[in-house]
Amino acid sequence: QPIFYVEGLLVLKVSRVGSTKQHLRLTLKKGNITIDAVAFGFGEYPVSFNDTINVMCNLDINSFRDMQSVQLKILDIK
Repeated sequence: QPIFYVEGLLVLKVSRVGSTKQHLRLTLKKGNITIDAVAFGFGEYPVSFNDTINVMCNLDINSFRDMQSVQLKILDIK
């Protein structure tokens, strides 16, 4: 899978998920585009609403309750 580096993403929403809150679920915005993202194993990463982050990621399909949507699967956050 191709890996993308995306700079200047505005954090609109942060949720810590998983049985021990070990993952992040984010809603991110760049320009006119808003997209959901997941970061497995980043639950303790210090990110908050209105932060601007840079990520290494690839594209992923989120399947939830018989619905599918495109999301970013974050591999690293800076």
